[in-house]
Amino acid sequence: MKANSMDVSRLKYTLLLSILCCAANLSSSAQSLAAATWQSAGQNLSNTRQQASETTLNTSNVKGLKVKWTFITGDSVSATPTVSGNVVYFPDWAGNLFAVQADTGKQIWSKSIDLRWHERSNVQSQSTRSQQRSNHR
Repeated sequence: MKANSMDVSRLKYTLLLSILCCAANLSSSAQSLAAATWQSAGQNLSNTRQQASETTLNTSNVKGLKVKWTFITGDSVSATPTVSGNVVYFPDWAGNLFAVQADTGKQIWSKSIDLRWHERSNVQSQSTRSQQRSNHR
């Protein structure tokens, strides 16, 4: 019974991430928008994080940037956010997934994500490695 519950939780988490990835990869068919659209986290498969068509920010004006808004989460945020339209999607290490308005920082929604499957799979992997080492001695 617990294995099925774990599988369902893992399936839900995987499905949610898949939906977000699909939403993040939708792009406009217009060429001008395609140049400014990040097709994946990090901008591209090489993870360059560079926007070649950026013309607003430069070495002369970057020092004048100011914080537009802040957002309090349950724990650290280390993931690259996904931005689609005026919505920023990002998880925190407390197991929350957030959707926030990009222009105001106002929370649209949040969802608690069960991260315990990750902990259980790490414990299971450690147990499997220990068993394999015992078998090879």
